[in-house]
Amino acid sequence: MPSEDLTKLEKDISESKLVSTKTKIIKTQDNYKYFSNQVRSLIIALILCVIVYFIPVSILQNKKVIWAMIIGVTAFQILVFVPALEARYGTARGWIDIP
Repeated sequence: MPSEDLTKLEKDISESKLVSTKTKIIKTQDNYKYFSNQVRSLIIALILCVIVYFIPVSILQNKKVIWAMIIGVTAFQILVFVPALEARYGTARGWIDIP
């Protein structure tokens, strides 16, 4: 009687449970990661442009301000080579990783 054996087998299968002790973490990819980073950077740049627009030119003619700007720009150029701040995108490494 194969039909009786089949029902017994189905009964055994339905009563058994599979238990796993490991948890599996599934990482999802954010498709808009790079786009959102670009939009964030654009907003920051526009805010900085508005701030710079309202700075009077007479302040920029002061030699102390000019030297401070030169030192600041040079410092940011050197920060690219600091390993803790360096950001690598493929083979490009001329960036600072700003969170």
